[in-house]
Amino acid sequence: MEAATSEHERKHESKHHKSVVNSKKVVVDKTYRMVFGCKDDMFDFKPIISEAFELVRASNFGDYVPFLAPYDIQAANKKFDEFLEKLIEEHMRDAKEQRPQLKAVKDFIDVMLSLMESESMKEVKFGKDNIKAIVLDVLAAAMDTSANVVNWAIPELLRHPKRMKRVQDELREVVGMDRMVEETDLPKLNYLNMVIKETMRLHPVAPLIVPHESVEDSTINGYFKPKKSRVLVNVWTIGRDPNAWSEDAEEFNPDRFINVDIVIFGRDFQLIPFGPVEENAHELGLAI
Repeated sequence: MEAATSEHERKHESKHHKSVVNSKKVVVDKTYRMVFGCKDDMFDFKPIISEAFELVRASNFGDYVPFLAPYDIQAANKKFDEFLEKLIEEHMRDAKEQRPQLKAVKDFIDVMLSLMESESMKEVKFGKDNIKAIVLDVLAAAMDTSANVVNWAIPELLRHPKRMKRVQDELREVVGMDRMVEETDLPKLNYLNMVIKETMRLHPVAPLIVPHESVEDSTINGYFKPKKSRVLVNVWTIGRDPNAWSEDAEEFNPDRFINVDIVIFGRDFQLIPFGPVEENAHELGLAI
C-alpha cells in the first residue's frame, strides 16, 4: 500500500514539474514572439540567447582583473551584438521590401526601427545601438522575472491549499470560467497581486540586484562610502528580514499585504525585487 502511494506521489510530482517547465516555456516563447516577431524560421535565436545569458551569469574575468574587461574574453557582448545586428538588418530589409506577411503585425524591433526613422528622433541620434540596448533590457526583464514568479508561485500555492482556493475563487468571481484572464482584469485580482508580491519577496529573481555606483561620498550607519563605490543590494536578505516584515518573514503569507500600501516599483525599500526603478520603466511593465 505504501509503495503504491509513493508511486502515485512520484507521478504527481513529475506531472507538476512538467507543468511548471511548460509554464516557463510559454513565458519565454511569448517574449520572443513579441520582441522578434515570427522570424524564428530565419534565425535559431533561442540557443544563442540562452548561451549568452549563461555567460552573463557566470563569473566575469573583467570583474577580477579590470584591465581585461574591455577585451570581453568570454565573448558574451560579442555574441549578443552579432546576433542583434543580424536580426535588425533582416527587419530593415523586410520593411524596405514591404513583405506582405509582415504588414499586418509589427513586433518590438519593427516599432523601434520606425521610431529611429521618424523625424522627431533625428535630434537625439537614436540608432541601432540604442535599439540593441533596449532589446537586452526587455529580454532580461521579461524572461527571467516572469518565469521565476510562475515557477515559485505555483509550488507555494500547492503547499498552501487554502491560499490556492482563495486565488481560484477570486478568478472565478472576477474572470469566470468562459474566458482567459486579460490585462484589464489584473487590477481587480487583488489576492492574486498579493500572491505575486509575496512570491517576489521570498523568491526574488536574483539575490543581488544589478550593481549600482555611488555618485558622491556618503556615510550610512557610520560606514563611509566613497564616490564611485560599487553598491550591491541583497534583496533576498531584505525580503526575509524580521525587522522589515515580521517574525514570520520566512513563511509564505500573502495576507501580510492586506490593507498595506506596499508596491514593487522601488518606492518601498523592504520590497525591491527590481531595484529602485521608476514605476513607468519599460522593463518593469514586461517583468510583471
